[in-house]
Amino acid sequence: MPEFLKAKDVMRLAETHDIVLLFNQFIDDFRYVKSPGEKAALIEDEPDADKLLGGWLCNIAAAVESLAVEAGIEVPGWTQKQEYFSPVPFYSYDIKNEEFKEYFKATTPEPFARRNLFPGENVLSRC
Repeated sequence: MPEFLKAKDVMRLAETHDIVLLFNQFIDDFRYVKSPGEKAALIEDEPDADKLLGGWLCNIAAAVESLAVEAGIEVPGWTQKQEYFSPVPFYSYDIKNEEFKEYFKATTPEPFARRNLFPGENVLSRC
């Protein structure tokens, strides 16, 4: 595995590694590197869209947009392509309860909600 995981590597490595662990490692690596240039290098390259794993491609794009805004760096243009937006709503934990769905809608960060993903407010939180 590379020293610091790039957004594009999450999808590439998901064929042989746990995607949840990869996603979280990418978030950790992005926040670990300090310079804006190092951060930009981790998100500049578009993931391989052929490696679709459920809504993960949309999740990666939403995370990249959120992290770029958080870091005050340019959001890569690839994150705004149509294939990074889910046509159907996705709720974490496959929740069915309408009250929980409303809560997740209200608390999900905007880049995720705009992509029809509703993981809630802690989607990018790490221990």
